[in-house]
Amino acid sequence: MATNTSSRAWSMPPLSGFAAQGSAGENTLHGAYMNSGRLSEGLARLHSTSALFKQTAARNDKITSGSTETVARVLSATQEDIKQYLLSVQSKFEHECDDLRIRLDKEINMAHTAMKARMETELKFANMAIARKMDWTLSTVDATLRNASTSAHEGVMEAIDGLSICGTHLQRDINNTENDYMRSLAQNVMGTTWSAILPEAIRVVQHTSMENHNLPPTYVPNGEREGGEVRPEGARDVSPVTHGTDGVAP
Repeated sequence: MATNTSSRAWSMPPLSGFAAQGSAGENTLHGAYMNSGRLSEGLARLHSTSALFKQTAARNDKITSGSTETVARVLSATQEDIKQYLLSVQSKFEHECDDLRIRLDKEINMAHTAMKARMETELKFANMAIARKMDWTLSTVDATLRNASTSAHEGVMEAIDGLSICGTHLQRDINNTENDYMRSLAQNVMGTTWSAILPEAIRVVQHTSMENHNLPPTYVPNGEREGGEVRPEGARDVSPVTHGTDGVAP
């Protein structure tokens, strides 16, 4: 129902008795007619397209259903093939592992036997070498200890002799120091005692002399000595005391 508007233009046929003013709506009627034709054509195409989509959808559903079943069958077959392949690989690997274990067991047993024999030989030689080394060490240590014992005895005797000499000298020095200490102590005691009793003795002598009107021979009342020496009045004249070597006044 396609209408080719470019080939020819529609025009209202002349009508007898139609007023001339009515021909003014010719273009409007023409446009309305053309639009109505276009709408009818579009509606027909829309229905045709809808039917085409329905057919395509049905065909696609059928194809999809068949493809899904085919893919499922292919995947199931592939899974079974892979399972069988893995089982065969596992069985082969187990056989190889068993063979390897048996071979390794044989090699390990052989190596163990060889290593055991070698270790026995090495230990035998090592024990012999250690025995020889121990014998040499014992003899060397014995000789060294004998020499050390002799040297130690001589050293101890020399040390004892030196200690005896040192003890003798030390005893002499201690005796001398003790004598000097006792002498100094005796002199200190005698000096302290003499210093304590001398003023009292002078006082007693002066008191006795005043009672007897006799002055001591060395006392000068006016503070003058023989020979012109002047000393303060009332001072006491004390003669020096000479001590012996043993710390006791003569």
